[in-house]
Amino acid sequence: MAMVGTSRALATLLLALPCVSVLEGAMKTYEPIRGWLARRTTRAVVIEIDYFARPDKDEEWATREREKMPSETAFRREHCRDWTSSAGDAFYPEFREKRERFVHVCTSMLDAPIYRGWDFGWRKPACIWFQYDPTIDRVWILRELMPEQIDTHSFRDLVLYLSGQRSRDALLRRPKSLSWIDRLEQEAKEFKHTHLPPWFESSIGAPNQFIDLSGPEALRTAPEVSSDTAERTCAQILAVEGIHLQLLNTSPKARENLIRRLLLPLPDGYPGMWVDPACSLVIKGMSGGIAFPKMNRAGVVADKPCRDGHYEHIHDALGYGLTQVVPFAEGPSSMEIPVQEWAGRAPAVRRGRLVIPSKEAKRKWR
Repeated sequence: MAMVGTSRALATLLLALPCVSVLEGAMKTYEPIRGWLARRTTRAVVIEIDYFARPDKDEEWATREREKMPSETAFRREHCRDWTSSAGDAFYPEFREKRERFVHVCTSMLDAPIYRGWDFGWRKPACIWFQYDPTIDRVWILRELMPEQIDTHSFRDLVLYLSGQRSRDALLRRPKSLSWIDRLEQEAKEFKHTHLPPWFESSIGAPNQFIDLSGPEALRTAPEVSSDTAERTCAQILAVEGIHLQLLNTSPKARENLIRRLLLPLPDGYPGMWVDPACSLVIKGMSGGIAFPKMNRAGVVADKPCRDGHYEHIHDALGYGLTQVVPFAEGPSSMEIPVQEWAGRAPAVRRGRLVIPSKEAKRKWR
């Protein structure tokens, strides 16, 4: 907490009290009362108040608050006015420091819509597949895709194939889509926790329902569109094949706040967001790939992540999707949702909720 020139009389009184002075760089600061730090600038007197200025907020209180916070970094940023604790560090330290609590194999799916969050661009477009269970306020991040150097038409058809909505033969006129399918098949053979495409099928029961979400950049003219096509924006290109985007212009701060809320524990002791190990980009990004910028020469640290040209795309796709589905405040409903259980790649329907997927996931939040 800081008061900048709002109470001149109070500031003058505090500076007149017996105090301990400390040199901070070339500026002299004063501590007239424990937890109150006063300093003069050329135009104002700044008073900063720490939590321990209140007698009831002692070390026992701080210990209890630390247990409530997802990480020590979060505690220092929230209660200790530590603006440098995040300089160049992970944007989501709560995920990085306790990653095993968030990464679990998904063994079942809700018999409910599968949401796709989209972020566009020639270099590295991105798509996230996820589901949300409103009965317990939990998100499952199921799959991710971030190809490189691909036009929007090919990206669209690749997502449709991976979602089980197009056959491979239908992609013969999209060589870039086919080359990425070959690459994904090769990765599935070489790396653990990756899966052979297509990732979703619905040969048992009703077809999966997909709901597509994006930000306002989908309405911009796509520079890679060829001159002989009528579609000029990414939204138009997707609409030709039946993908009708829901668009919402949300601020980066709103998306960040929602993701941080989902990283907190729910009443059952587990966090509000689980990530399948197949989503390596999301895991690496949340573990530190998405980071604060370094402190600038003026000593200021930005409160938003670096635009690194890589993880920012998967981060945006996730944020665009979540903010249009998940409430910003906690409040799960009492509605019971049917569940699709993965039997190979074809879901079999049963009633219930998303469950703890394995013995390894039995670890409680604390």
